[in-house]
Amino acid sequence: MGRIVYSFSVAEHGLADQKLKAWKVMEANISAMISMLIENEGDLTAHIENLQKKILRLKDLTNARKMTLEEWEREFMLW
Repeated sequence: MGRIVYSFSVAEHGLADQKLKAWKVMEANISAMISMLIENEGDLTAHIENLQKKILRLKDLTNARKMTLEEWEREFMLW
């Protein structure tokens, strides 16, 4: 399998910059780490969608006690 080199930039002193510097200190294979994150994105997206469905189910379950919309959002809103 061939390799392709990509170049990208991140905000200086931002979270991505800090993470990349930490990986460098750990002598991690940064290319492998980034590839893994991109390849696992689909799994994370499915996980987030499942969590959103569970939250909506909780909304239905808690509505039996007639929570106000503000109460529900304060307790369960994540996005």
